[in-house]
Amino acid sequence: MKATKQGLTHLLSIGILTNTLLSCCTVVGAWRVTKVNLPSLVSKRQLAENRVYKYKKDPNEEEEFTKVPFLRSNRKRDIKDKQFTNAEDEDYWRNKKALKTQNKVRSRRHKLRRGFARSLKASLLKVNGVYSKKIPNPYQIPLQAPELESVRARNRVRDSAKANATRTIVTNIHELRHAVLDEGIELKDIEFENVSFIPSSNVTKATEEYNPFNHEVIKLIEKRASTNSKPGARASDDNATLALSIEGGGMRGAVSAGMASAIAVLGISDAFDSIYGSSAGSIVGAYMVSRQMCIDVYTDVLTTAKTKFVSKGRLASSLATGLFDTRVLNNTLFSKYVNPAMNISFVLDGIMCPEQGLRPLDVDTFMKNDARQNLRVVTSTVRNGKMETHCLGSRTMDFFDRVDNRTGEVLERATTMLDKDRHGLFACLETSMLVPAATGPPLALLRHKDAHLNITTHCFDAFCYEPIPYRSAVEEGATHVLALKTRPDGKPISTKQGLFEKYFAPMHFDTNDMSEVSKYFENGGQQYIYVEDYLTLDEGKMHSIDVHDEGILVPPQKILYGVERDDEAQALATNRDDWKRAHLFPLAVPEGTPELSVLSVDQDEVLEGVRLGFAAAFDLLAPLVKIDLNEHLDGERVAELLFSHVGTAINVLEEPVSVAGDFILETESLSTMEKTVNDVRNAHVLHEYDSVLNDGRNDKQCQRQDASDLLDLLPGFHQGKMESLSKGLQQLKKGEGQDQIVK
Repeated sequence: MKATKQGLTHLLSIGILTNTLLSCCTVVGAWRVTKVNLPSLVSKRQLAENRVYKYKKDPNEEEEFTKVPFLRSNRKRDIKDKQFTNAEDEDYWRNKKALKTQNKVRSRRHKLRRGFARSLKASLLKVNGVYSKKIPNPYQIPLQAPELESVRARNRVRDSAKANATRTIVTNIHELRHAVLDEGIELKDIEFENVSFIPSSNVTKATEEYNPFNHEVIKLIEKRASTNSKPGARASDDNATLALSIEGGGMRGAVSAGMASAIAVLGISDAFDSIYGSSAGSIVGAYMVSRQMCIDVYTDVLTTAKTKFVSKGRLASSLATGLFDTRVLNNTLFSKYVNPAMNISFVLDGIMCPEQGLRPLDVDTFMKNDARQNLRVVTSTVRNGKMETHCLGSRTMDFFDRVDNRTGEVLERATTMLDKDRHGLFACLETSMLVPAATGPPLALLRHKDAHLNITTHCFDAFCYEPIPYRSAVEEGATHVLALKTRPDGKPISTKQGLFEKYFAPMHFDTNDMSEVSKYFENGGQQYIYVEDYLTLDEGKMHSIDVHDEGILVPPQKILYGVERDDEAQALATNRDDWKRAHLFPLAVPEGTPELSVLSVDQDEVLEGVRLGFAAAFDLLAPLVKIDLNEHLDGERVAELLFSHVGTAINVLEEPVSVAGDFILETESLSTMEKTVNDVRNAHVLHEYDSVLNDGRNDKQCQRQDASDLLDLLPGFHQGKMESLSKGLQQLKKGEGQDQIVK
């Protein structure tokens, strides 16, 4: 038996050796037939010698060679006129000239290739109504050697193939879903043209002039503002569920913070039944629920902290470490000196911490208000090997422990972070802001609902699966959603991945043993969700309805693109009529506005972002609360007055400022509320009459009077509320801080 095995082993070895030799012979034969020299095996001098040998062997070929326009130069004439002493000198001279010529052509071709690759993206040719890449021939110079003719042929075939590669054009969200989900076309092969929003069959045609006040979301906010209804205590005929969806985006969250501030000063925060926050949007949502609205977290604290919070240098280091395996880094000293680019702990411990934070969150007020107006913190997760979007909140006992009121004993623990000494609300906020490759590895979370099963959930930034958290809101029952976007309106969303989505994010998840999330980014899954979000929200904004309409189709939380679909995902992708419907209205700063950088800590830029966000929300929503403001007190002017005190604080990082929150009170009697509004309006009319009689007042008097008017008229400031937002107006009313106002 042993001899038989040895014989078979020898036969197998002989077979492998024979097969290898035959393969080598085949390659050599093919090489000779195609007459293509391999640069790695043949030196440049040998190539030149072979070519010169051909010229000497066939005079006709040499004559053809001299006719090439590119080679008609003084050097070529020198070759003809030069008198050679013997045949060896002539061969040497010809070899040297041929090698120089070949190197020159190759260098020129390489430069053409690089220039051609850069300009390829900008050239498009419309063929049969479809855009295709227009690829000019980059090799306009003739080839100088007969043996390179096969290379020229291959280039022609390649250019022809690229020229015929068509691009799929879509004009609305429905065509995008059909192309991607039904036809299987990759997102990178799709382009948008004249994007429009086609109403469904049961929808009346939209009017020629768009009017946002006819939108169902805006009408619902106006109705609740007029009746002063509260979360959990709506009118008997009010069966809708209105959610506020807040996008993050690092320092771009300053824009949504400005929008939330406008909602607060207009006194319509209570119109929302729940608040959903993604990434930095969850921080804005937390302060909104507690009614603190600490806008100076962005304008003062983070811009003063600078590298304590975010550093582009640390970002480069974090991205570099993504190139290495964590097992290698953990065994080196290098990993100990690489801090995350964005220090989330500085926000949670240094700013929001109730005990030692610079702008502590009023946790007691938050807890009571959250019972009526839920904050839902959205995060991306991998749970039991499945990619899922989770909403963390009090209703699933993620924020606070259940404690015995009599003894103070903890009966049930809230959601806990396994990798850090953090649990409850602050653990949930951190998981929503973990930007891949910029804030450290994904964090393991033991949710309260999974504690008895001992299932660990690995969490990371919400923008990976749901950058604008309207999907989760609709999934959990919202019929109306106001979405606060942090990018300017009309901002083009690319269908092609950037460096982060294509390289750094996949490397980050591969390093942390999450290959499925890595493939999701590589396949453009996150890019598709962001594109779908913007087109869906824009469709919702332009949606015109009849009485029985329930809104537009809202994509589910389930990821349908960029991953291998299971049966549930395939059913959702195929049967889209079964998706839930809702009324969606996106709120964004005007088109053409500069986009705030994700990593910006420049105070002027951040302040401008806050003001722009405030102005966009104020101009839209102010008419809903029926207050009479002077015409010059538009959103832009009010934002300048409100935030005139920015940058005036001293020792921002050393002196904590505690701002008390406000409780959501029961509904006031309508008669009392109407009396208050009428008294304020009468006072405003008298002020307008006085201003007509005294047109000569100076600018400082005008600023003081405007500040006084806003403090009296804006509902959010009644009864001394919103101290953090009214600080600038109080200073102006006292005659302070005029120099800080930007004209």
